[in-house]
Amino acid sequence: MPRAETLIVFEMLCLFALVFCAAFAVPAYPYFKVSPVARYVNPTFGLTVSIPIGMRACQSDTGMAISHGFWIPLDEESRCSDPFGKGRFISVLVSFEAAYDAQSPRLLAEAKCSRSIVEIPELQIPSHETIVCQQPYLERAAEGQLSSSGRIETTALTLVGGLSGTDFQVSLITTEDHVSQDVEALKRVLAGVEIGHR
Repeated sequence: MPRAETLIVFEMLCLFALVFCAAFAVPAYPYFKVSPVARYVNPTFGLTVSIPIGMRACQSDTGMAISHGFWIPLDEESRCSDPFGKGRFISVLVSFEAAYDAQSPRLLAEAKCSRSIVEIPELQIPSHETIVCQQPYLERAAEGQLSSSGRIETTALTLVGGLSGTDFQVSLITTEDHVSQDVEALKRVLAGVEIGHR
């Protein structure tokens, strides 16, 4: 199997494991742990994120060798043990981007969200060209179809390492009533991002 196809399969498996374990995090799965972290370090991708004071970052331990990110619940009543994807939250995801073979952040954004690229200069990943997408947040219904959740997704993304490098994105999922305050929270998270070289 060619290297690019192998990376695509690997990335899909990692994302599936993260979403599956987060969605079904119940006591019946003792190997699954979700714990708050103050500083997220990912040596595989050369990524460090300092969590702003007052925020609770949740990291899933799925037993996999490579971590692909974490999330920050923004609703006051939310806990790390709640199912991933509910309410308002910020998610940080890093993975190999071989699925798109993009050679720049803009090309990556055009492949992922071409119709929803917006100009929001204050949303920047430090020291990296950043493209921002904003679109309705879709969630999968019980019958497997995607539908609007009434929430808005704002994603700042960049590409590290060029062709078949690393796709890094920080996404805010919020409601219209909370956009202003939650964008401020997103800016605080972005300010704490450090991306080095693997």
